[in-house]
Amino acid sequence: MVSFADLAGRTDGLIATLASHRALLQAIERGSYPAARAAFDRVLDRHPSELLGMIAARRLAQSFYWQNPEAITALDRVAIGRWRNQARLEAAQLAGYVRGY
Repeated sequence: MVSFADLAGRTDGLIATLASHRALLQAIERGSYPAARAAFDRVLDRHPSELLGMIAARRLAQSFYWQNPEAITALDRVAIGRWRNQARLEAAQLAGYVRGY
């Protein structure tokens, strides 16, 4: 059986974008921040998408901010275009939770 990460590396277009996004979500569910962050960076480097980037950044940050506050920086990477204010708001809220506000 072909993994989503393998499929994303072998093709282009919509299928590759969705396969990369799914591989990222799998990495997040496995619970390893370094692997999930590497998958997140790969997705945005190879398949930039404002909407999927925002969804991925929110999922990554929400899953790991309490263990690794650096996860919040994923939202900085997608704070562009029409989602910039939402990304900044989410980052500020999570940073406040880390500080105990």
